[in-house]
Amino acid sequence: DAHFAMSHPAPVSIDLFVSHCWESAAWPKAFALAFFHHHRRAVLAANVTFVLAFASALAGRTDKSGEAGQGWSGLGVVLLGGPLLAYLSVVLLGAHLFSDLSRQLFVDKACVHQTDPYLYRKGVDSIKDVLRSSSA
Repeated sequence: DAHFAMSHPAPVSIDLFVSHCWESAAWPKAFALAFFHHHRRAVLAANVTFVLAFASALAGRTDKSGEAGQGWSGLGVVLLGGPLLAYLSVVLLGAHLFSDLSRQLFVDKACVHQTDPYLYRKGVDSIKDVLRSSSA
């Protein structure tokens, strides 16, 4: 089994225990994991984007004659769309942007053999020990 081949014996403690509903589609589970891991960074990116967009809009508010210019046109799109794009980019691409290889995860599909009945039972029976050593 390819997923099981990627696993290795669990260390003394696990940072995160990941389980899921087998009948659910893959994308909501993937998004939930991405949200869990990258939400804080995504909020920071969205806030920075908002501040930069707002500062840019303020700087472009007046034309060369000093009169009020068209600096506010399209501001709503920039102030809402920019931070939203920044947030979604960090959440969805966070695994590539901020890889943290030191985290120890238990992903049941990878850590419990899916085709060998003996290894499957052994893996399922050990989940209680993995949960006990997990911090999240």
